[in-house]
Amino acid sequence: MQILKTSYEYPPLGGGGAKVVHGIATRLAARAHTVELVTMGFAACRRLKSTMASMCRRISKTRLRISTCSFVEMIPYVMLAPWHLIKRCRAKRYVVNHTHFIFRAGSFPIF
Repeated sequence: MQILKTSYEYPPLGGGGAKVVHGIATRLAARAHTVELVTMGFAACRRLKSTMASMCRRISKTRLRISTCSFVEMIPYVMLAPWHLIKRCRAKRYVVNHTHFIFRAGSFPIF
């Protein structure tokens, strides 16, 4: 099964949520599913990392710290990710799209 995942945090970036996303991707790949992930970039991370069953595509290297990300740092990712996702969806036929917290918690205050 072809699975597309999106998350703004994926190891080594982020904390507990990134580990959850990685754990899900690893377990799906172990079950012979093909997993592609679109996530946020960072200066020290390669733009594209591929293993036998999964591919991680990092976009927008505006993140300044490994552990946290500000709303301003996230804007380029939120603006660019849809274009990458559309391109991926046109190139492959995904059965599942798993979006794991595309927006940082608390980004949009409720008034």
